[in-house]
Amino acid sequence: IARLEAQNAELERFVYTVSHDLKTPLITMQGFLGALREDLSIRDQQSVEDDIARMEGATETMSGLLRDLLELSRIGRLAYSTRDVSLEELVQKALELTAGPIAQRNVHVDVLLPLPTVSVDPHRMLEVLQNLIDNAAKYMGRQAEPRIEIGAEQRGDGWVCFVRDNGMGIEPRYKEKVFGLFEQLDPRAEGSGVGLALAKRIVEVHGGRLWVESAGLGQGSTFFFTLQNPSNEVATHRTPQGSEP
Repeated sequence: IARLEAQNAELERFVYTVSHDLKTPLITMQGFLGALREDLSIRDQQSVEDDIARMEGATETMSGLLRDLLELSRIGRLAYSTRDVSLEELVQKALELTAGPIAQRNVHVDVLLPLPTVSVDPHRMLEVLQNLIDNAAKYMGRQAEPRIEIGAEQRGDGWVCFVRDNGMGIEPRYKEKVFGLFEQLDPRAEGSGVGLALAKRIVEVHGGRLWVESAGLGQGSTFFFTLQNPSNEVATHRTPQGSEP
């Protein structure tokens, strides 16, 4: 019953957020349709082209939101194909996919080896790592020497993996909010704000959890997520300071 109540509460928040955020591009298109009519009546070609460009931008925004929502809704309903896979290989693939924003912001990435073998759906876990790395690079702020660390430590019969940055940091009151739909601490940042919600859902479907720790603004952030260890191998890793038990 408690689980159903939690799911219903999440669904209610989901519906409210979707209905609220999808209104913005609709209102934009409605507004510029009116402007387009006026500009057509006075044959102002330049203004007409500007109106059309803004409406096209609004439709692209809505398309992106709907695409992300569809992807999020599918998590947990699709059959996952889990297998033992090297986390190091997934990290390297994720770094290749995020090479653009990493290079653009001149971020130094340090992968703390060795990394474990984990039992996951490789495609979905790659999405988690890609979102966390991209998020870390995106929210570096004005850090003069931007840096990202990626590692893992064994904890019981599983692993605590982490992506740590020295960027903008997060105020304690926003530590849960950042995982909400369309939530972005910096409204100027690219993306729809669904990435962390998607990553959290994927980790939960794998039987783990994802959370963030930060000492506050300007202090950087560390995103932790737990995974099961299929082989019970023991390896020596640096301990991610501040991680929850």
